[in-house]
Amino acid sequence: MSARKLNILFIEDDCDDLEFLRKSLTKTGRFENIFCFNNADKAMEFLDNLDIVLDLIITDLGLPVVTGTELLEAVRKIDRLSDVPVLIFTGSNYDVNIQQTRSLGANGYIIKPNKAEHFDDIASLIAGFADETTPEIFDNYVYRFGDN
Repeated sequence: MSARKLNILFIEDDCDDLEFLRKSLTKTGRFENIFCFNNADKAMEFLDNLDIVLDLIITDLGLPVVTGTELLEAVRKIDRLSDVPVLIFTGSNYDVNIQQTRSLGANGYIIKPNKAEHFDDIASLIAGFADETTPEIFDNYVYRFGDN
């Protein structure tokens, strides 16, 4: 019996990062739907009208208009989404951002790699978060790939 395919929401304003990670996530075969938005406003509209089970949210921090941090705060206040894991996917390795997102309830913080070759590794990590098949990954909060 195969595991249920998962539904994730991915918010990223960098077109290259969005496409690289979307392709890598698709290759894992673990996801039914990967809903992608380039800003948090559109993602929040999507969440307001959501009629399926969402298994994971991945968001960049440096989004236009509404930041990833503001999105995280909003998601944690919505009862039906408050338990959905949220991963931060950002180029920022500043301690203040790491601590702030952790205190707001993010489940992990992935620092974007500087090479596209690491996106498949990131997708495998994300698949583990989404379906909890790899509980040991929850021992960490910050994940770095390559030289970042």
